[in-house]
Amino acid sequence: CNPGSTTNGNDIVVNHDISTSTNIFVNDGSLFTVSILGNLSGMHNMTVSRGTITFIGDVSLTKFTVNKNGQLNLNGSILSLSNRFIVEGSVLVDAGYVAMSGGNIDISSTGEIITKNAGKLDAYNGNIENFGTVDICGTCCMTTKGNWKNHGIVNGSGSATTTNGNMSNDGTWSMDVTWCSAGFDTGMPSAEDCGDATFVCGQVSLPVELANFDVVNFDGCVYISWETIT
Repeated sequence: CNPGSTTNGNDIVVNHDISTSTNIFVNDGSLFTVSILGNLSGMHNMTVSRGTITFIGDVSLTKFTVNKNGQLNLNGSILSLSNRFIVEGSVLVDAGYVAMSGGNIDISSTGEIITKNAGKLDAYNGNIENFGTVDICGTCCMTTKGNWKNHGIVNGSGSATTTNGNMSNDGTWSMDVTWCSAGFDTGMPSAEDCGDATFVCGQVSLPVELANFDVVNFDGCVYISWETIT
């Protein structure tokens, strides 16, 4: 079944594969979840306003907009976008991966992106521009092939890179966030560290679907065994 185009105060859980060309709007207290069993794909846009979207299963869209008072949680999922990622609300990337084949990552003054557990945002063929707040954890990365511009706040101890563009800062940039610019750099508060930055940004943690996970204590030694489906 198709979840429909607009949800107002509804709770929707996707537990199977859905392909749709219909734009989806999650509004007014709605909870929209793609579970580990589900997958959402198609050439469509998705917008959350005063609601919460949680992706555990993988999602592929054209454009994603998080309006003010909207919340997006990526819990180990891969969010693939072919156009733009607009952040005016709150985004949590917890062991997840935002992979953009085109378009920019735009964070407004009310927007916030928090990364945890090797979370990564990658604009392959676009720019990153931040007017809000970005928190990059020690194992996390925000990278772009275009220009990386910060006018807001960049916190944390992770890494930020450009693989072809420039990097500029006229806001607040943590001294603990390592960076590497393929082009020019302006206003950066610390020395460029391409060794550490590119190492962290080169690591991608992908989600695993487990068939079983066993822990056995044998003669004082702990043995862990597991089997993966994907």
